[in-house]
Amino acid sequence: MIERMEKSIIVHYVCGSFPVEETVGALEDLVREGKIRTYGLSNNQPADLAAYQEAGGRVSVVQEFFSILSPFHGREYFELCKKYNTVFQTYGVLEEGFLTSPVFMEREFAKTDIRSRIPWTEPEKKEGLRRAFEIWRPLCEKYNCSFAALVESWALSQYDRMSLLVGMRKASSVEDTVKCLDIKLCEEDVKYMEEAVKAIQVAVLDK
Repeated sequence: MIERMEKSIIVHYVCGSFPVEETVGALEDLVREGKIRTYGLSNNQPADLAAYQEAGGRVSVVQEFFSILSPFHGREYFELCKKYNTVFQTYGVLEEGFLTSPVFMEREFAKTDIRSRIPWTEPEKKEGLRRAFEIWRPLCEKYNCSFAALVESWALSQYDRMSLLVGMRKASSVEDTVKCLDIKLCEEDVKYMEEAVKAIQVAVLDK
């Protein structure tokens, strides 16, 4: 699957049966022809990034799921991203809204809604997340920010070329989100936030 962005192409789900060299060659041709400026990968593995680069590619961005509740897959990319000077763009940082506030957690969703099927609706993990919000509350006061901005600033602290892909429907959400750019969490607070959710973190999300 290929997603066309403004002057960029994102390749979703690398096809293992198709030669990487051919794909990279086609993408590089598009760059040389001026049809695109950059290209990237999404929903893949670190080995795919390495394969593209070794085939002569210049992957500008890796777009993957990453959150404080499920950080493992994303973190596997960081060393390679540093090696290749690649931007890591995260989606899911607010976990479908569950990391925006304790109030959001109390909402009920239809069975057809993706938010009804993720782990944070399970009683044990839901209670663990409630406790985490209480632990994080003093940090929101310290940094004068919302829970959402606090969590977004945590994501930005994980990698120096991190980009957030966040869905927003209201102007107020835009205004709140940009605040995370001014928040510089100290290392102690980053670890404090992670420790609060360590017991309910999951390795893989089945959405």
